[in-house]
Amino acid sequence: MNNSFIVLLYSAYIVMLAILVSPAIVKKRKTYVDYHYISISFLMIGWIAMEIVRYSVTSKALICYIYSAKFAFLTAVSTTIFFLIIGCFHYENKVSKRIKVIASAIPALLMLFAFGNFFYNIFRNHVQVEVGELTLVTANNGVGYYLSIAHSFILIIMVFIFVIKTNKKLPSNYRGMGRILLLVLVLYGAGYILEFFCFKQSTIRAVDFNIFSIVLCCFIFSIAIYSSGRGDYLSKWKHSAFNYFVDPVLVLDEENKIVSVNKAAKALLSHFGIEKKVVELEEFWEFINTTRKAEVRTLYDEDRNVVSEDLYILNNNYPTVYRMDYYERAVDEKMQGRYLVFTDVTKNRLLIERLRDSAGVDGLTGIPNRYGLNQYLREVDRLDNLPISVIVGDVNGLKQVNDRLGHDKGDELIKEAASIFRNHTPKDGFVARAGGDEFVVILKKCNTNQVKEVIREYEHAIGCKSYTDFRLSIALGAATKTDCEENIYSSINKADANMYTMKRKGSVEGRG
Repeated sequence: MNNSFIVLLYSAYIVMLAILVSPAIVKKRKTYVDYHYISISFLMIGWIAMEIVRYSVTSKALICYIYSAKFAFLTAVSTTIFFLIIGCFHYENKVSKRIKVIASAIPALLMLFAFGNFFYNIFRNHVQVEVGELTLVTANNGVGYYLSIAHSFILIIMVFIFVIKTNKKLPSNYRGMGRILLLVLVLYGAGYILEFFCFKQSTIRAVDFNIFSIVLCCFIFSIAIYSSGRGDYLSKWKHSAFNYFVDPVLVLDEENKIVSVNKAAKALLSHFGIEKKVVELEEFWEFINTTRKAEVRTLYDEDRNVVSEDLYILNNNYPTVYRMDYYERAVDEKMQGRYLVFTDVTKNRLLIERLRDSAGVDGLTGIPNRYGLNQYLREVDRLDNLPISVIVGDVNGLKQVNDRLGHDKGDELIKEAASIFRNHTPKDGFVARAGGDEFVVILKKCNTNQVKEVIREYEHAIGCKSYTDFRLSIALGAATKTDCEENIYSSINKADANMYTMKRKGSVEGRG
């Protein structure tokens, strides 16, 4: 064995690693596992390239520097393998930040020492170099060497135990991949043990066992797991069951970020133009408000208690309605986030709305709707109730509130307007939400002067109200039916026309 043979062998290692990692490099949508697999490959290529330089030069000073610098790669590879394997099991977000910091800080510090040549003899001391056909080096181990070995072995043992425990939880047909990862770890540890016993003899063998074992591990991982598309095999198993659900499911972490979605949820997100993998839940609601393709509505029971929060996706004809339910997501009895499940309840909600329409009750405000108004008009439109006065009220600026603050605030504005009418209408009066932002008040046995007093009462109540997010403004118009032959709906039309006259007048005065 000579230097030329070792250079040729290491060059073959580099070519093989480059070929194995190339599919991951050209992959468009890289995963957590992809990035760490690429990192390991480049670290190994850099390490082997330095070894090739060592066997190609005669400078003893450069050879000694390379012996120190190689530990930068050795410790970094161990840490990256640790993160790669936990990534295979989709546990990258479940490892505590303290472990991540410690696992990363130690190799970063050793890399600084190795490349900067700080603290002379921290890795090797009493280094002796023999340059000839085969370059040989003898040295004693320093503190940095033992720290590097301890760091690597602790990580190997930790991830080995983790793989064994996690693999038991998998279905039997998925445990084969876990066994391959265990084999990789055994080979990786074996390389360390062999190299350690070589170092114990204070002699650096020509071929580094660590390089050979890590290259072999990369080969096995690439061929048996990565190239078969199973580098994220646990996630694949989860998603095969996850995607079985017809209803959209969002997986949220502790910070309310969407970290995973099933197939149905991807379709839901794409409907709103959301393509990013990780998005804040708050950002999801902002997308809904800005696109105006959906709105959130609250379903109440008879006592105005909240029954459910529903997402109405607005289509051309009928909406698609999802009930939104949050479920805690716990691992080993520790809170890890929540699931947001969208259950399709379209038929149920449309039926409820039709029943409410038939019952004549507006679902948002709890006052009669147009159907209830029509029912009341048939009862009240009699001679003994004359004169009958009609007030039509239209909430100003509802569209601007919806566009600027969202439909929740728009609903709040409508409910405040309904509250004004309900609380300040005479006891024998009737209030209905005719639709959208329009309200109708029917006052039997009420003449023109009396209806003006009622309007002044409304205006005073509106003026006394103050809100943080919006200003409540209602345009009001009135008309009075005094003739039995007159159609009550004509009176409503007159009141509506008077209301729009007042609205235009208010707009002109506002601009003036």
